Amino acid sequence: MSEVKVCTKCNETKSVYEFYLHDKLKTERKTACKSCQSKRKKIIRSIPADLPGELWLPMVGFENNYAISDFGRLKKTKNRKNSTNQILKQSTTEKGYKFKMIKKDGVSTINYIHIAVAKAFIPNPDNLPEVNHKFGKKWDNRKTELEWSTSSDNMKHSYALGLQVSLKGENHNMSKLTEKEVLEIRTLKGVITHKELGEKYGVSRQTISKIMNNTLWKHI
Repeated sequence: MSEVKVCTKCNETKSVYEFYLHDKLKTERKTACKSCQSKRKKIIRSIPADLPGELWLPMVGFENNYAISDFGRLKKTKNRKNSTNQILKQSTTEKGYKFKMIKKDGVSTINYIHIAVAKAFIPNPDNLPEVNHKFGKKWDNRKTELEWSTSSDNMKHSYALGLQVSLKGENHNMSKLTEKEVLEIRTLKGVITHKELGEKYGVSRQTISKIMNNTLWKHI
């Protein structure tokens, strides 16, 4: 009579031949029988369900391995190495933009989600260079929230929504004067020439003229 042992999964007593060998040296056998081991291997990982109305398209530049949805979700597509459509966790930049590091041909690159969505779902017949969030919500990468834009229009839109504040006067990094100096310059109008004022404060005569006429530093 052949040797028997008890399966730790189903608690049934079976021949040792009903157990897989544990290692290449065939010195031990696994504690669970072949039947129980097979059942465990057949457990299928749940595939994340699509959201209502969600559409998926291959991610431009990574068509064989990744897909992007019009809701701004990213997943690895099912292939030889990946048995499920795995939804990927995204990272966020300091400015609030969502991105994912993806390796291709051994090189890792930053891929912004809003750009990936726009490339896949939004036509760009004029070949505009940037993607704008229509309502300023950088974390919202649904197709309906995005549009192609020029760099200039994108910047104007950002200021219009208050996402960026124009720096004025001495707060501007290119400013050579302080507010105190500008006020001093205006008190000297008609006292000394614009050329002399420019030499004194280290700016051009044209700058002095614009300060006097309130076309520069007009906020004070």
